[in-house]
Amino acid sequence: MITSKQWINMLAAKYPNCNRAELARLVGVSKPSITHWFTGKHSISEDAAVKIAELLNVPPMAIISSTLYEKTQNPMLMSLYYATQQMLMQPEPQSARKD
Repeated sequence: MITSKQWINMLAAKYPNCNRAELARLVGVSKPSITHWFTGKHSISEDAAVKIAELLNVPPMAIISSTLYEKTQNPMLMSLYYATQQMLMQPEPQSARKD
């Protein structure tokens, strides 16, 4: 499962010249929100997940499933969110690509 902390680190890696304040501006959140995600103190909000997904070019539900996974204690839901993310993050099969 890719965590909120890992997603924000991927965003930082994609925009290496941006500091936390600039990343916050890109995502449309406060600098403390970005800091909380970097430290793992909080999960990414659903609205921010959509923007981060756009910036990383990944399905929004892949990031949202991380936030839901991090918030639940229900093992059945954890399995569902994990499977959802795994399915969404699989590479597209060669035959399905539109080149």
